[in-house]
Amino acid sequence: MNAKLWVPYELRCAPELESEFQAQVATSEFGQVQTALMTTTPYSIERTPKLIRQADPEVFQLNCAVRGTGRLTQGGRRADVGVGDLVLFDTSRPCRADFAPDTAASRQLLLLRFPALCCHCLPRSCGA
Repeated sequence: MNAKLWVPYELRCAPELESEFQAQVATSEFGQVQTALMTTTPYSIERTPKLIRQADPEVFQLNCAVRGTGRLTQGGRRADVGVGDLVLFDTSRPCRADFAPDTAASRQLLLLRFPALCCHCLPRSCGA
């Protein structure tokens, strides 16, 4: 796995679920594109300006909900995500995601991460 494509996040889950938090991740690489299939209990992540300054590999991430729901926020925009929905975001910009916050059931997310250079036709200012 190419560590340059994975970025640090602050991860949290509800205090009442902390002792039961579980995650399973399967990864693959296809050249510069990295995939992950994550099965987890509910959690939230935040990519803060401080974390971006610490490590910014300049990648985009495309998420597809396989099971469960979520909400992603970046650049003043919010996307409520259900099964089959796709969301693209820029890991060089602050973001927040809440996955399955309304249930204790597991959720599954397919992630594709790829260098921003692969998308030179997308202006960085358009966000995701």
